[in-house]
Amino acid sequence: MKYRILYIFLGLVANGWASKHSFGQIVLTSPIPQQVVQRNLGDSATCAISGYALYPYQRISLSLAPLSPAGRRTVQITVPQEQLTQGLIRTTLKQQSGWYRLIAIGTRPDGTEDTTTVERVGIGEVFLIAGNSNAMGVQDLGAKSASDNVISFDSVNKHLDAYNITVAKDQPMHAPKFSPLHSDHYAYPAGETSWLWGELGDHIYQRYGTPVLFVNAGWAAANSMNYKEAASGQDTYNHYVGRNWPYRQPYTNIVNSLRYFHSWLGIRAVLWSHGENDAYDLGIDQNSYFDNIKFLIDQSRTDYPQPIPWVIGQSTVTFNENEPYPPVISAQKALGTLVGFNTWPGPNSDTIQVPRPGHGHFENVPNGVQGLTLAAQAWNRSLSDRFFSDMAPFQPQAYLYGGLVPSQTYPGALFAMPFSITIDSLNQLPIVAELLSAQGAFVGYVGEDATSPITIGLPKTLGPGSYRIRLVTKDQRLIGGTSAPFDVVTNGSSNLLTRGLKTNKKTNGTEISWLLSADPGLDKVILRKSVDRIHYSDLHIFGAIENRNNSFVYSYIDTETTHQTVYYEIVYQYQDGSYASGGQVVAFGTPGTDQYTAFPNPVVDQHFYIRPRQEGNQPLFQLYDLQGRVHPIHIDTNAIIGLIKIRPLHPLSTGKYILQIADKHGKSHQSIVFY
Repeated sequence: MKYRILYIFLGLVANGWASKHSFGQIVLTSPIPQQVVQRNLGDSATCAISGYALYPYQRISLSLAPLSPAGRRTVQITVPQEQLTQGLIRTTLKQQSGWYRLIAIGTRPDGTEDTTTVERVGIGEVFLIAGNSNAMGVQDLGAKSASDNVISFDSVNKHLDAYNITVAKDQPMHAPKFSPLHSDHYAYPAGETSWLWGELGDHIYQRYGTPVLFVNAGWAAANSMNYKEAASGQDTYNHYVGRNWPYRQPYTNIVNSLRYFHSWLGIRAVLWSHGENDAYDLGIDQNSYFDNIKFLIDQSRTDYPQPIPWVIGQSTVTFNENEPYPPVISAQKALGTLVGFNTWPGPNSDTIQVPRPGHGHFENVPNGVQGLTLAAQAWNRSLSDRFFSDMAPFQPQAYLYGGLVPSQTYPGALFAMPFSITIDSLNQLPIVAELLSAQGAFVGYVGEDATSPITIGLPKTLGPGSYRIRLVTKDQRLIGGTSAPFDVVTNGSSNLLTRGLKTNKKTNGTEISWLLSADPGLDKVILRKSVDRIHYSDLHIFGAIENRNNSFVYSYIDTETTHQTVYYEIVYQYQDGSYASGGQVVAFGTPGTDQYTAFPNPVVDQHFYIRPRQEGNQPLFQLYDLQGRVHPIHIDTNAIIGLIKIRPLHPLSTGKYILQIADKHGKSHQSIVFY
């Protein structure tokens, strides 16, 4: 018989200090906090919801409960039974514009409920900003913080290289974490401040009571020829620096923003603020500017095949010229009013803050002209009530949902990840798997398939840490949410499929429940028990056919009455005859081991266990010898769920040691003898 050895080290290594973490039974992965999705002309939008449940709930209800404005109603839906069996949540809710709290309530068979919430989910207005530095924003020029109703992703994907060239790679974009747009915040992928857009967002909120989210792809120093050349597939020349921008920037950030943000958030329009470079640095003619920007818009609609609206601002005045430049102004007016082109005329900013400050940008001058504020007001006037009633936004019509992944794996591992697309006609699209870091940065491609489940293949050189998977269609029309996090350990050799392994005392016994990710090789799942952590017996054997291509939630009630502490273990049996451990959990007897008491003591195998408090605080541990020297320890919170396993990083000689435990209640000490 073959055996698969599974090492479970979901802990922390520390030179003394380490902490314990706990997790809930319902996990919502989408929407994320502060997310805003684009409303339609009828003032509503569909919000895609995904997540997973670690317990076999009898019922899970989802609701969007209004926070603001007043007068909105709560809408609710029940998760289908098939998803409950798989431990998945994949559905949608439609709501009017405003801020909402997403509430998930899981009802157990005995009627008790578990609740998980996502605070501040928005339905409102979503914009992509594009153009030059007067679109991108420049720091320290008096930009104002927006209210909490105006949102961005506080990060950028670019940097300046040694030659003063802005570099932003053409690669999958960062998974976002949204927050209010403060004056010193970035607006991904390239915005460097709230600029005039934070104030514009507040104007829109004050008019309609709708949240606003900005994505900013503005690019300093880029002229219309740069945009045309980059959109046509070339690297283009920055004539201020004398070198090319790599990766087909500044166009790449525009089209990748449409793919990686607006494909699932939706978008009202691209706000185009541009023209100063062309007017007085290049002296471009009207037809050339018109043709260059029309090519840019056409190409963006080809590369992301949706007729996204564009609002074309009129800008030519700069620090060394106070008069408008008619050829560019005329081209911009023509672009904004071109019949059948789905564009809208933006504001004329050439009347604002003239003469311009020496840096050439708008500025809120202390005790002087408030150029950014005036520009925001001008944009607000151009985005009139008629604009919002007539310019139909883009809203996503399909959603790509990824399934559960193992909770722990190893470099070079293969594992299955189910997926589904909500429109049947798109189900044959090839799907690509992107590996993301714990912070959401792209690491590499790890799989491709058109049939669920997709096989994920991790690089053999992948370092230890926490990662996530994001599924996208190969043509990048649909971008899925990110998976549950999983840990990569370098000394593992099998996939830990188990999540949420728990015990629950009931009137008729002890309930054991857990969720397993899919594995096409599974044959059976075995539940075993022990009272001494040495001798185990089979308690129940589950067939695993339904768990091969989809995740599955398991539960079992051990009706044997005992006052002893019992240890339960999950074992995977595979079709090739091999086995792997799927983790252990403890059910304490009466009386049980005292909290924070180390056992076994004396220690004979260079490790011992601690029972944590049930309130979920995070204890910190240090191990001393009698001379006061600290010995580094490894903390493992998953060896046996419900216990903390502690072992010294280096074997300790026979003798007495002192374990210090610190939490919010204070510090305690106990003697531990090592043999």
